[in-house]
Amino acid sequence: MLMVRPDAPPCKQRDNSAGSKRSQKNTTNYPMDTFPHIAIVSLGYPPVPHVSGFRAHGFATELASLGCNVTVVTSDSQVSPATPDTATVADAHDGAVTVIRAPIDESAQWPARRRPSVLYRHFAAGHAFDWVTAGIDLAAPHLPRGSIVWGIHGGSSAHELARRLANSCSGAWIADFKDDWLPPARRGMARIVESQVTKHRLASAAMATAASQLQANDIMNTLHIPTTPIYTGVDIDWWQQSEPRDLGPTFNIVYTGHLTYTMDTEILIDGFGSAKDTFGDDVRIHYFGTQGDRLREALSAAGCLAWYVDHGWVSHLEAARYQRAADLLLYLPLVRSPNVPVKFLEYLASQRPIISVPDERDERFRILRETSPGVDAATTPSELAQFLTMALNEWRNHGRVPDQPRCVSEFAWRPQADRLLAVFRDVAEHHALVNN
Repeated sequence: MLMVRPDAPPCKQRDNSAGSKRSQKNTTNYPMDTFPHIAIVSLGYPPVPHVSGFRAHGFATELASLGCNVTVVTSDSQVSPATPDTATVADAHDGAVTVIRAPIDESAQWPARRRPSVLYRHFAAGHAFDWVTAGIDLAAPHLPRGSIVWGIHGGSSAHELARRLANSCSGAWIADFKDDWLPPARRGMARIVESQVTKHRLASAAMATAASQLQANDIMNTLHIPTTPIYTGVDIDWWQQSEPRDLGPTFNIVYTGHLTYTMDTEILIDGFGSAKDTFGDDVRIHYFGTQGDRLREALSAAGCLAWYVDHGWVSHLEAARYQRAADLLLYLPLVRSPNVPVKFLEYLASQRPIISVPDERDERFRILRETSPGVDAATTPSELAQFLTMALNEWRNHGRVPDQPRCVSEFAWRPQADRLLAVFRDVAEHHALVNN
């Protein structure tokens, strides 16, 4: 399915104070009307609820509003969104964004894995190799010569498709990392082979981008590719203007986002277990996301199951309302992965008290925590238990804590899109220099 949108009018020149000096310099040297076409490759895209697709959509629409011509190459997944964000779905059909949806057959991704041809395709193009082939057939004829292709990593197939598309249009490609550069779940020979294939594929990338400074450092240290951190943006207005949900007359601890094996729940569970005697019937622990059974089982073992409420998956608009209703927002950093959850930025924008268990490792996020009011960290169960007890007593004596004004404007979509555009300009100028 091919959907073509009319081009948006060129944007007015604006003060890019959030961008780098290099970005401001290149604005003069490389006018927007001669800027190469941008293709964004992402396995997911709205209205399909997909983490990498959320990142792809945010930057695609921002780049289009800046005057860029943008094509998004994504899968034609049949997954239906449970509760779509109406604003996000509407935005996906507006602006100068061409959306090309290539078919994907999930039933064909793991057939007869022992066959050499299937194993070769798996390692060469990722588990969704059928999408890579279809994406080339559908998208390559529509990309102008010299396009810049930005592959958002939600699996190695996005990078492989980006590499092939760039080669087909004599352009350059950029490897973006939303997820780990190599899935840590792989073991043995499969991990060695995939590691070598990944390094070989990335050798042709003009540059890399990552979703955090921590992730950028990891990629540069392990893969030796120049990498720029481009944080997934946050829609500040959604959080600051959302009407809080009614969660009842209890002390409501809210966690939004998926619980993964890369998070350390031991401090959390032991801390809750130590503080449970002070809870009474005043506390509720609200979970929003998938894989809630793991937290349910852990809280049950700690004797805290009576306070647990699993709401399942909700949209970003709904998450904003629940976060705004929280008496305390619970943040679990990834401790066995260099990734950084974007929900920390959403938590800050909600202006509600936050407890991080343990502390976040990303340098930019640590600075935000240290300079933002109402944000604390607990690195041991006893610290968490003490914090929970004090917060609960304050709530019982004085009621709901007032909102904590915080500045996260640097991490809104537009400033991060400006940073991304600076990367594209550098790649475009270098590519033009090499090929002229």
